[in-house]
Amino acid sequence: MRPTLAGLVASAASYGKSTITDETRRQHEREFAKFARWGAEYSLASCPTTPETVMLYLAALADGNVRVEWVTRGGEKVVRQRPLKVGTIEGAYVRLVQALRARGQDWPQAHPGIAKVMKGIRVRLGTKKRRAAPLEIGDLTKALASMRDSRVRAIRRETT
Repeated sequence: MRPTLAGLVASAASYGKSTITDETRRQHEREFAKFARWGAEYSLASCPTTPETVMLYLAALADGNVRVEWVTRGGEKVVRQRPLKVGTIEGAYVRLVQALRARGQDWPQAHPGIAKVMKGIRVRLGTKKRRAAPLEIGDLTKALASMRDSRVRAIRRETT
């Protein structure tokens, strides 16, 4: 049986919504809510918004001028306002862009002003690069031997 056009549209919409998990969608919404609360304090529109407003928001995150509130699993209300690290700010920006796009706002892939503000945040706050110790041959040999031994034991258990 051939599906109807409405059925095809519903199917495509369902697949389109399945590109991210519900938890990821909730994270986007939480970031947007935080942005909207911050913007309301300054009478700035949250959606549609402008790149200039987002630049101000990113700077406010870096300076610790964004208030965050949440309730713990135990029901305790927590309020925090502190400067964020570069990686956290970058994640906040990505989540905010996704939330804006989900609301139908056409958002540029890269905006020169936002890129410049983010570069300044990286320079001023710095980013620590952690370098992992190199894997030595001896360590690799031990790990492989351990894996082989555990696999042999599992095979023996299955056959007995």
